[in-house]
Formats: sequence, structure tokens, C-alpha cells
Amino acid sequence: MAVYTEEQLKCLQEIEIDILKEIERVCDVLDIQYFANYGTLLGAVRHKGFIPWDDDIDICMLRKDYNRFILEAPKVLKKGYTLQHFLVDPNTPTYHAKVRKDGTRFAEDYIENMPIHQGIFVDVFPYDKTADDEECRKKHMKRARLARHLFISKSVSQATNEKNEKKRHLANIIRKGIHSLLIPVPKKCLYNLVDKTMQKYNKEETKYVHCCTEDVQNYEDIFPIIKLQFGNTTICAPHNWNSFLRNEFGNYMQLPPENERYTHCPKVLDLGQ
Repeated sequence: MAVYTEEQLKCLQEIEIDILKEIERVCDVLDIQYFANYGTLLGAVRHKGFIPWDDDIDICMLRKDYNRFILEAPKVLKKGYTLQHFLVDPNTPTYHAKVRKDGTRFAEDYIENMPIHQGIFVDVFPYDKTADDEECRKKHMKRARLARHLFISKSVSQATNEKNEKKRHLANIIRKGIHSLLIPVPKKCLYNLVDKTMQKYNKEETKYVHCCTEDVQNYEDIFPIIKLQFGNTTICAPHNWNSFLRNEFGNYMQLPPENERYTHCPKVLDLGQ
């Protein structure tokens, strides 16, 4: 599928909000906190809901809350929702977790034939500490990025998010080569490598935190969590959302040109019932 119809995108967004509400219920039960980030946070601030062309929801948790969510959410989630994470589904190609809606399908081309749950989802990312020293922080980010790409390349033989056709062709060649080299390497070893690299500074007192998507934020900008309008509901957000968005997008109130308004438009979309 190349593009969404207006009705498909609206229905997809409604399903994702439904998943988010279930995640919020689970967080209340487990007494843990989450906060919106990336395009979801931008949408809440700039559009009071989804960015009009956006088709996913991204939320984050501090590592201690994330670990509890991974371990305990499967027992608390209502029927019809599935937590996807390497520890419960070793075939998943991503390091971070997803909560998927049963009875739906959102199959991107790079995972279309994988034997995994491919329902519509909300992404759940962990936040870990990173170094206060800028050079150490840059080295940490590079190592975390490499470890994460190795983990993905174990399961995936093509690039997943490069929009430029020439760059995507080159990225596919590189990804296929790495994928072949990793055939004899146990996936568990690569997962442990990412996990260890991501959490390198978690026992130290630092003021910066980072996510597996490589962004770095000041810990003090997160808490206390606040609520922002998100369509006909609300969503949790870092209290200094302005700092988050400036770090991620720069002049975030300026709309991008139409040719840069990307979506994850899947190869197969089934909105279920």
C-alpha cells in the first residue's frame, strides 16, 4: 500500500489511541510513569493531537519503569492486546517494546514475512543514563547505535527507514552484508550487547538520559510529568516539553515541506473489526 485514505488514517489513529489508553491503565495498575516523545509529543504541542499525517504513537519510560512494564504488563494487559519484546518474543527484530492490538495487521515491507505478531502498535522506548561529559556521551551514543543496528541486522536484511532511494539502495547492500555475517551469532548475545551498552551509566549520578533512538535529554526536563491535550483525550508528557522538542526538531512549530511529511505506511494494513 502506497498511501492511506483519509478514512484509513483516521481509523488507524483511533486504534492507536485505544492501545495507548490500555497502556495507561496498565501503568496505573503497576504505578509506573510514561511520557510521550518524538512526533507524538510534537503533535500534542503543535496540533493538540496527532500530527495530521502521522501514523504512530511513541512513548518512553525510565529504565526501572520500563523493566517492570516488560515483566508485568503481559499479566495485566486485557485480552486483545499483546506485549511484544525480545524477552517474550525472541523473533522480534526491534530492541524496544511494542504493545500490539490483536486482530489487526500493520505489516511494513521489511517484516512482512516474519513469524511475529504484526498488529497495529504503540512503541515503548526505555530511557537510560548517559555521560555528562560531551565526548564520553558521543562515544556512548556511537556504541549504542552500533549495538542496536547489529541487533536489528540479525533479523532484518534490508534498511527500514531510509527515504532517499539511492541512500536506501546503499543501506540495503550494507544491511544484507551485516545480516550474512551475523548468521552464526546467537541473537541473545546481540540483545545482551545492546542492553549492556545502553545501561552503561545507569549506576552513576548523571544529569543526562538517552533513548535507543539516540536522543539525549536532561533528566530534570522530564519530571514532574504533565498532561497535554491529545485529540479528545490527554497524554502524559515531560514538563519541559519545549526543551525536548527543540533538542529533537529545532524550530518545531514550523511545518515541514509536503515532500518531507513521512509515514510508516505499511505494505499490508488490516484495521480489524
